[in-house]
Amino acid sequence: MAYLSEEPPPGNLLIWKPHGACNLLPLDEIYNINVVAKQILEGPLRPVDLPEVRRRYAAGYSIPPAMSLFAPGKPTPVAPSFVAETRRQWATWIKSASLVIIIGARPLLADNHIWDPLLTGSVEVWYVGGTADDQYRDFKSRMGDRLIHIADRFPQGFGPLVRRLRDYVGS
Repeated sequence: MAYLSEEPPPGNLLIWKPHGACNLLPLDEIYNINVVAKQILEGPLRPVDLPEVRRRYAAGYSIPPAMSLFAPGKPTPVAPSFVAETRRQWATWIKSASLVIIIGARPLLADNHIWDPLLTGSVEVWYVGGTADDQYRDFKSRMGDRLIHIADRFPQGFGPLVRRLRDYVGS
């Protein structure tokens, strides 16, 4: 998996995490302190695998991952510039993409840093997720024929998604 400006290895997909991720941890290993602050840390990050994330936090690792909070405005207390740069690159990348696949991310149009590049661009979007709420209906209305709903849930959409991808790439 490639993060931010890294090129994905040949034959792999580029996966964007514009709200950060639970496995993006600071290089500094700080244990057994309580930290309460609006912004905790700014600095370099590295992706670690989930067993390492579990090990660190079980051992008292004190700094949260670089990940936006689930709240209006989504503050990012760890490495906010990394997350901001990811969002900027997402918007730039969307302009040159020929296909975007969204899996399990319900359109929340107030997250304009995520959805506006899709709405204002020309890219085709394949969507695996629910369709029952007003946010999805608004997104669908604004996207028009560029939005293709694959399935409501990933287990039902996996097979159709793989078949569509094979057809799309011509293999």
